[in-house]
Parts: sequence; C-alpha cells; structure tokens
Amino acid sequence: MSTLVFVLDCQDPEVLALFWTKALRYWRVGTVGPYVQLGPLAEEQGPELLLQRVPEAKAGKNRMHLDIRTKDIEEEVERLCELGATLRSDKVEEDGVEWFVLADPEGNEFCVVTE
Repeated sequence: MSTLVFVLDCQDPEVLALFWTKALRYWRVGTVGPYVQLGPLAEEQGPELLLQRVPEAKAGKNRMHLDIRTKDIEEEVERLCELGATLRSDKVEEDGVEWFVLADPEGNEFCVVTE
C-alpha cells in the first residue's frame, strides 16, 4: 500500500504550517528536523502535506501546484486571503470550469476551483 504525500519546499515551515492547516482544514501531525507534517482530520481522507525547510527562496513558477475545489469559489478565495493568501489572478473560465490563482505566504501558487 502506498500513501500520497505532497512535499512543499519553503523557508519557514512553521509559518506555512499555520496557513496550510487552516487553508486545508488539516491538523499538524508532527515536526522532525526541517520538516512539518500536516494531515487531514481523522474523519477526512486526503494526502499528507510535508513542509520542508530549504535555504533558498522560491524562484519562478511552480511546476506542480495544489487545487482546492469548492462549491463557492468567491467565498473560499475571500477566506484564504483573510488567512494570508494573495490573489494572483482574476477569475479564469475554461471548458466550463472556473478558478482563481492564489499564492501562500511564501509565494507558492495554488488554485481555488469550482467543484
């Protein structure tokens, strides 16, 4: 059996843990050295998110990003911006799907997408 874990390089995993636990409604599983592990609440399922401390700042566009799917994207964008995300695009509409591009407090892009 395999477990899916997304690893996000960052300069301050403690700060990003505060953002991503609230953004994803996850909990902090633990910390070991330069890593902070986040996971879904017990009644939920989903991949783990591992925040990995690296010395360099983010540079360029993410090659992979997270999508947060929701029924009300405007409401979710507002909630995430209140948590510290930055809006990076106007609403995009393509092939019947709508989304916004946002960035976490260290500039890592992610999208809020209609379900």
